[in-house]
Amino acid sequence: MKIELLVTVEQPIVVPLDALFAPAVNEIAARGAYETARTIDEEVGVAKIVWKFPVGSIVDIPDKAAKTLIDLGYARAV
Repeated sequence: MKIELLVTVEQPIVVPLDALFAPAVNEIAARGAYETARTIDEEVGVAKIVWKFPVGSIVDIPDKAAKTLIDLGYARAV
C-alpha cells in the first residue's frame, strides 16, 4: 500500500554487504530519505542502516504496516 508520511520516520534496514550500493538502496535515497546511522557486521556479512524519511515522503509498504501508521495518524493512503 502506498502512503504519504505525515511525520518524519526512522527505519532500520538490514542489507548484505555486497548490496550496499544496489539499486534498492539508491531507490530509498531517491525518495528523499537519508542515512542517519550505519553499523557493519563483517562476521555476519550485513550492514544495518537507519534511514530517515522526511514528512511528505511517499513509500510503498506492506498493508499491515501501512494500516498501523494510518491508524496512529502518522500517514495517509495515496
